[in-house]
Amino acid sequence: MHFDGRADLRADIRAFQWFHLAAEQGYLKGQQFRAIVESRMSPADISEARKLASICLQSGYEDCGA
Repeated sequence: MHFDGRADLRADIRAFQWFHLAAEQGYLKGQQFRAIVESRMSPADISEARKLASICLQSGYEDCGA
């Protein structure tokens, strides 16, 4: 989140990616935080974040973005 209250879309996508991975492992906080971030994202951005999470998981956490 920027100092003026604007959300950084790339940060939301990355946050969703990691919260999604945590949620899929059964972590309640991951589920809760994923829902918060998801509420301010577009369907296309959610899809991108899920794709990034899938790539990350399939690579054994080697290809998880910068």
